[in-house]
Amino acid sequence: MLLVVSHSQDETANYLCRKLRRIGRSLVRLDTDCCTQGVEVTFSVGNPSILIDGVTVSADEVDHVWLRRPKFIEVAVGGDPAERLHVANEWSEAIEGYLAHIPVERWMNHPTRNVLASHKMEQLTRAAAFGLNVPRTIVTQSPESVRTCWKDADGRLIAKPLASGFLERDDGKHTSIYTTRVRELDGASAESIRICPTLFQEEITKAFDVRLTWVDGHACAVALHRENASEPDVRRDNMRAVTYRVITIPADVERNLGELLRWYGLRFAAVDFGVTDEGRWVFFEINPNGQWAWLDLVGATALWEDFADAFAP
Repeated sequence: MLLVVSHSQDETANYLCRKLRRIGRSLVRLDTDCCTQGVEVTFSVGNPSILIDGVTVSADEVDHVWLRRPKFIEVAVGGDPAERLHVANEWSEAIEGYLAHIPVERWMNHPTRNVLASHKMEQLTRAAAFGLNVPRTIVTQSPESVRTCWKDADGRLIAKPLASGFLERDDGKHTSIYTTRVRELDGASAESIRICPTLFQEEITKAFDVRLTWVDGHACAVALHRENASEPDVRRDNMRAVTYRVITIPADVERNLGELLRWYGLRFAAVDFGVTDEGRWVFFEINPNGQWAWLDLVGATALWEDFADAFAP
């Protein structure tokens, strides 16, 4: 039995669950944002189980857990905010207690392994140690350090978020922070650097970007060619004017990356590279719970088949 842990609006989970059900794969889906309705957790020592949509699954019946992007548990009714928070915390502890009975190796990926592999600064250090090319990078709050780095990079310097580039606002007018070129710093922009640590990186002159998807040791690399090649972030404008092409991964890159991902204990990863005109692959980051379904939906890949193989009983 495959257990999918996600949330009700997750289109990637929707896509893969439809595909798996069409080929007769047995699965249950736990959407954490609405699990307080129609879900029951029961436990006696050594015998945890969960009821989802009328199907009871004991922990030892779960062959695979696909951890997508669960959201906080929402309690819609009953009590004041403090009481609802208490109820949500009890739900969370019950579900996590059930999930804790499922061995780590059955997860894609276990949350502890996602956390281990989710820090950009550490990723860059470890990727370099495993033989991958990484850009010169600093994290700083010092305008003077940024000016020095900017000069050393001949004015080709970019800034990117360390954690998340998505600002979710209460009014629904969300903001995305993209990779941005750094110009010479004036007084106001220099002072803004002091607000928080920021990642600055030499800009790699790319022939194209690559999204590499890793599923249980199988790597698939897709070249992302943008019409405006001078734009540093391929994601701008919802990736309009981007074309896709499956490409061969150099043997040394695949070997070194595989060793890195196995060190993290990841069964799945979405990895970003840039490829220069000379064919040099430059590592940017690992997304241990990154997006991939859009590559299938634009017709570039059939990655769902890799997941179907990985989740075979």
